[in-house]
Amino acid sequence: MFLYIDSFFAEPRDREVSPLNEIPDTLNRLYLQAMLEHDREAVYSERTGGRWIKHPDWRLDRSVIRLALFMESRFGLQPGDRVLISAPLGPEWFLTDLAVMASGAVTVAVPAGAGQDAHAGALLDHCPRVAFASAEVLSGIQSMRDSLSSFEHLVSFDAELEEDGVLPFAGVLDLAGTMDTPERAQQFRAVARGTEPGQIATVHYERGPQGLQSEELTQGEIIDRIRSHLTEQPAVKGDTAYIAGPEMTISARLALYAFMGDGYTTAAFGVPGREVADCEELAPDKVILPQAVLSGIVSSGEKAGGEFVRKAFGGRVRWIGCTEPLDTDAVHRFGGISAVAADGAV
Repeated sequence: MFLYIDSFFAEPRDREVSPLNEIPDTLNRLYLQAMLEHDREAVYSERTGGRWIKHPDWRLDRSVIRLALFMESRFGLQPGDRVLISAPLGPEWFLTDLAVMASGAVTVAVPAGAGQDAHAGALLDHCPRVAFASAEVLSGIQSMRDSLSSFEHLVSFDAELEEDGVLPFAGVLDLAGTMDTPERAQQFRAVARGTEPGQIATVHYERGPQGLQSEELTQGEIIDRIRSHLTEQPAVKGDTAYIAGPEMTISARLALYAFMGDGYTTAAFGVPGREVADCEELAPDKVILPQAVLSGIVSSGEKAGGEFVRKAFGGRVRWIGCTEPLDTDAVHRFGGISAVAADGAV
């Protein structure tokens, strides 16, 4: 769910807004278009060693291509194959997600903290050939490895060295660099471009009131879900979108696809617990945070109105989103500060 808070956050008249000229019919084609047509210093940034490191579009593109080529060459990944991803929200998660889907394969996303039973259920239901996981879920996944004939490869986002058949993510990218030739890169792009709108892109598991539930989205359905964001809330050159949370929810993923695809926005991956300090430092134009974090900031400044919210997020925010569906109390709390419209498509 995205929230557009407009009554206090009016756009300055001197800002030039340039929406996309054309929105492709698949996420893969949106990705390819964004890598060719963009006007930003970086597609994403991350806080490392106390400072923000910027990653330009070309670097993301090379990493996505190399990871896709590695999975095809070393893992034998084919279009339609399933790949499990289970890790906290972060740039490695997003990079892997793009590489898998651009290959025509399907990501099976499970929250890292969902527990071993949830992972076992996802593995049994979807039979992924490969799993990319954080350290906290590795032991549970490894224990099920022998009982699943389709489960062949495991990559750790956290490990530095290969151990017990688990490949380190950074090492995979290094090895993949040797496979990156102009000819193979063009082959990758041809596969990504040829993916049809009806092709399944992802199966996303998410915790909700009824427990862990899954949602299946095709390449075309992802575009339908982010279309209103791309057209009704167009990006401006230099926009920064700050996003943080313990889990990669479906709303967080859709927001990241939109930021990547608009060609203007830089997505800044924050660290849970540092949200206010990060926003003061970055002064983002857009903010995507869990409901508890948003509600805490808003509750502490309700009497000050919308201008307090703007200052709390660095003084420049014009768009606020939530990484999860808002409950009734939260909708009322936000509504008491400003006119709130929820994008029902997301």
